[in-house]
Amino acid sequence: MFPNLRHFHTAILAGILSILLAACGASATSDGPLAIRTPHPTFTPTPAAAQPQATATPQPATGGAVAASAPPDAAAAPTGAKAVVNSPLVNVRSGPSTDFEVVTTVERGAEYDIVGKNSDGSWWQICCIDGGAAWIIGEYVDTDGPVDSVPLAGQPAAAGAATDAATAPPVAAENPAPAAPADFTFDLRKQEQFPESGLVRVFLYVYAGNDSLAGYSLRISHNGADLPVEGTSFAGQPAFTWPFQDARQRYQNFKVEFSDVDPAGVWEVQLIDSAGTPVGPAATFTLAANDPQQELYVRYERR
Repeated sequence: MFPNLRHFHTAILAGILSILLAACGASATSDGPLAIRTPHPTFTPTPAAAQPQATATPQPATGGAVAASAPPDAAAAPTGAKAVVNSPLVNVRSGPSTDFEVVTTVERGAEYDIVGKNSDGSWWQICCIDGGAAWIIGEYVDTDGPVDSVPLAGQPAAAGAATDAATAPPVAAENPAPAAPADFTFDLRKQEQFPESGLVRVFLYVYAGNDSLAGYSLRISHNGADLPVEGTSFAGQPAFTWPFQDARQRYQNFKVEFSDVDPAGVWEVQLIDSAGTPVGPAATFTLAANDPQQELYVRYERR
């Protein structure tokens, strides 16, 4: 019936073996959880918090110039000297010359601090005009205070300069105006010299506030000898020492000339009243034989 019984048995054994293997596999699957490979952690980048930018802190300069300098017309430190406008409608300019633009116009009586001067002292730098310094020509202002120590504009005052008048070193001044004794009624506000070579000419401006005063004259001596002086000062609108607007132009209300006197020597000029009494301190000038500056100018203000 079964011609190939051996092959039949082999087939039966193979089937039984397959059943047993399947049963074992099922048993292994049901005996416990399948082993699963443990996952490796993955890196998730976290955005870094924004760091504040470092800001450089400016350090003060040591021993050198500061990073940014002040503009040329910035207000400088007051010197204690004052400028009082003595003429109506005076131009104030951006620099020490009529070539500079007019910043504004000021009236007689306006008072400003003097903070600088130009190289020849003919213009004053004043403060403050619109918050800054500006320039006014010297003949249109009366000055008061320590004008001899005013620095050149753009040049700082000497380092370590004493601010206490008691300890400040004396400053040499050309033709300094002496202080008036208590019994004088006038102060010598200014004494100056200007170019003139043909003769000795003396100008006087005597005033009180904004008014020229009449009836005053000068006592003038040359090397100790009194010279003849005729006439007296006039009131009202003063005249000028020079016909054109210039650094040498000044107010005057009396003039005297000496064409036949050798200029060499010491000239003393003093204000006197109508009775010939000295009412102000004397101004002293020293001239050479061919001195190029023989025009003398004095200005007296009543106390």
